[in-house]
Amino acid sequence: MSAFTKHLKLWIGILVAAAFAMWAMWGEWKHSDFVKMLGAVGAVISGYLFDKRSEKKRKQEEFDTHEEQTKTITTRVAQEAVSIRETIRTEIQQLAFPKENDDQIIEEIGKTLTETGKAVEAHVRAARVALNAGRFEEAEQLYDHLCGIFPDVADLHFNLGFVRNKLGKNHDAINSYDTAHELAPNKYQPLYNKGWSLSTLGRHEEAIAAYDVALKLRPDLHQALYNKGWSLGALDRHEEALETLETALRFKPDKDKPETLNKIGVSLASLHRYEEAMAAYDSALLLDPKYFGVIYNKGNMLSKLRRHEEAILAFDEVLKIKPDYYHALLNKGNSLADLGRGEEALAAYNSLLAINPVHQCVLLNKAIILMVLGRSVEAIETINSAIALVPLEAKKYAILARAYATENMREEMIKSLATAIEKDSVFKMVGLLSPSSPRTIPTPTSANSSAWIS
Repeated sequence: MSAFTKHLKLWIGILVAAAFAMWAMWGEWKHSDFVKMLGAVGAVISGYLFDKRSEKKRKQEEFDTHEEQTKTITTRVAQEAVSIRETIRTEIQQLAFPKENDDQIIEEIGKTLTETGKAVEAHVRAARVALNAGRFEEAEQLYDHLCGIFPDVADLHFNLGFVRNKLGKNHDAINSYDTAHELAPNKYQPLYNKGWSLSTLGRHEEAIAAYDVALKLRPDLHQALYNKGWSLGALDRHEEALETLETALRFKPDKDKPETLNKIGVSLASLHRYEEAMAAYDSALLLDPKYFGVIYNKGNMLSKLRRHEEAILAFDEVLKIKPDYYHALLNKGNSLADLGRGEEALAAYNSLLAINPVHQCVLLNKAIILMVLGRSVEAIETINSAIALVPLEAKKYAILARAYATENMREEMIKSLATAIEKDSVFKMVGLLSPSSPRTIPTPTSANSSAWIS
């Protein structure tokens, strides 16, 4: 019905009612009880039509104003497949995805608005299609509009929180989940996703509190247990993390157990329980032999135990599965350096610098290996390249001073050492050792020697 037709009918009603009222007051039958009653009814109808339009009517008209917009959206929307993105199996567990609950939402809306109308349903369906197709900005606009009109429907706020997470608006998502929880305190999903959002923001104490409330509602929610363990580990509360992860493992389906065993291995390694960590990694690999994150962490553990030959084999296995995995190649180079296989280590570092010529750790390690190989001039060039990029690290100047000492460049050596001492007083206690001994060369450093994939 057009706006013009609606207004025309409204004014006809008002005029008819006013005519009856005047007739009753001044007409020929003004003393008739019937006419008096009719006039009174007319006056009431006039007031009702003019001033007392129902809440339902106002809401319905608000939707009518958006009907053309909705038609445009639904015409444009196609049944698009959800794009499958590779997930990193070593991160916290994924968000709880909004279930296909459109009918439930429409039914819930119906409690507020008896006649939802096609426009309401079209908004809900269009929001779902946009969400599933990964058009999160469009989905956010639709859900935000629906939440504004129907603020008491928990699932609308939950879905709005989810699309805000997908847009990186984690603070806004937390507000949506809080509203959803207030409206539906017996649902665990808003609490779980709130915990996820807080973990992502690094607010781990708050995240743990949210997971704990979710777990009171659903004690076997293995995703919440896993993520709680992840946040505990981030707070260096490794004993608690280990206990929580072992509980999660009991509820995990078999397909997800390698991930949990990997994280258990990380917690054990952080507690210096290396043999137990190795056992956890081996258990994970029995279930998933190609899980590169576990193989990498096992390689790190073997390197930690100075079992470098085995570590190199592990890193090679990772590189077969994921040839561009930067840290595996870096740590393979470090293990080769520890074994005294300098030329092979240098080749590994050069391969890394071909990918990223400005990687500070690799430049430092390359300079050290060049000094071990007696190629001090090249080492000086390399370390100067690192200093030119980031001149603030004292360690670079200390290594440079060592290289100058090897070349008997005393003035440059003293200047570099003075700079190192100026930037970090710890070097006042470190003397330059004799260049005749290769053992005086610093050990190559690893960007991930203690940063396990978790």
